[in-house]
Amino acid sequence: MIWRDFAHYAIYRTNTRGLREQLLFVMPMAGSRGTHESLQGIAAIIATVILVLLMYFRVVLAVWLPLGQAAWGGEHRVLPAALREGSLAAVVILGLATWMVLARANLVAPGG
Repeated sequence: MIWRDFAHYAIYRTNTRGLREQLLFVMPMAGSRGTHESLQGIAAIIATVILVLLMYFRVVLAVWLPLGQAAWGGEHRVLPAALREGSLAAVVILGLATWMVLARANLVAPGG
């Protein structure tokens, strides 16, 4: 159960007279995070680092540096214009993927 989604959690039973009795009432601690959420945050940060490194590599490819042999099949030392545009498009896509990973882990705002 993810505690941050609930104000409280109660367990009830029906007694012998047919009345509902509350057996247990649990109030989560403010700001507490479960193990699952902590691991999710760590994984999101690791994925973000990898995605940012890929974005940096694509930007380096797009600004005429001679690393073309490491990307796009290795045919060109310096990428031609069409492949540089593709590298910039990949930067945008990787940026969106980075934002989605962070938003899914609740590390950035999910909208707008």
